Amino acid sequence: MIRKEKNGIVWLEFEILQQFPFISHGCFTRKGDGHDSFTVAEQKNRQLIEELLSSPIIELNQVHSDTVLPLPFSRDTPCDGIVTDQKNKALMIKHADCQAAFFVDPKRKLIGATHSGWRGSAQNIYEKTVRSLQALGSDPKDLIACIGPSLGPSHAEFINWETELPPSFSPYQLGDHFDFWAISRHQLESCGLLPHNIEIARICTFSTPELFFSYRRDNKTTGRNGACISLV
Repeated sequence: MIRKEKNGIVWLEFEILQQFPFISHGCFTRKGDGHDSFTVAEQKNRQLIEELLSSPIIELNQVHSDTVLPLPFSRDTPCDGIVTDQKNKALMIKHADCQAAFFVDPKRKLIGATHSGWRGSAQNIYEKTVRSLQALGSDPKDLIACIGPSLGPSHAEFINWETELPPSFSPYQLGDHFDFWAISRHQLESCGLLPHNIEIARICTFSTPELFFSYRRDNKTTGRNGACISLV
C-alpha cells in the first residue's frame, strides 16, 4: 500500500486503484490532527476526512450482518455493505480488526464498501456485495476488490471455532487460528473475480499499534479505524 499524508492526517491507498482517476479512497490510520489517537468514532475527525476528500461521508449502521444496500437508504437501517453509482459520496467503513473492503467496477463506474468481521465472513457478505453490484449491471470479472488492514492469521484465534465458524473454513485453519485474508480471497474468486483484480493489504491491525486501533489487542476498549471510497 502507498502511505500518504496531508494536513497532519496519515492514510494508506491501494496500489491497484491508482490507475483510476475517478476514484478517491483511503484507509485512515490513528495518526491525525496532531495526535496518535485519530479515531473516526469522533465526529470532528470524520469532518476532517470529509474536508480532505471533498465529499460528505456516508456512514453505515454496522451490525455484523450480511445486508448490502444501494444508495440512497436510511442511515438508521442496519447494514454492513453499500453499493452506488453516485459521485462525491464517501462510503465509510469503521473497524478495529474487521476487514474494510472496497469494490470498484471501472467499466460501469460503480463502487462498493463492505464491513466484514468473522460473522460477515461466515455469512459470506462479499458474495452479497458482488451480487448487489451485479444487480446494478456489473460483471464479476470486471470487478476490483481491495481489503485493507485487518486482523492477521497470527492473531485470529477462535477457541470456539467449532460453533462460530463454518466447516468450509477448515482449509485455512492452523490450530485455533484462521487466515481470514485467504478465506476472503477464496470467497471473492468463487464469486468470479479474477485473482489479479484482488489486492489484500496483508497488514495486521493487531501487530501495528503505531498505525491502527485493534479491538483484540486493546481489550475491546479502543478507537475505530476508518476506510473511505468515493467516485469523483
